[in-house]
Amino acid sequence: MTESLLNRIKAQLVRHEGLRLKPYRCTAGKLTIGIGPNLDLITERR
Repeated sequence: MTESLLNRIKAQLVRHEGLRLKPYRCTAGKLTIGIGPNLDLITERR
């Protein structure tokens, strides 16, 4: 993949998912940060 394509994909993902740089609770009550990562799920997998 070219850098241009990766940048377009990233921009589309941010538009669709949103971007939060501080942890917050999503509508399902899960602790989330950034673009989509669910911190509660990551902790449960450890």
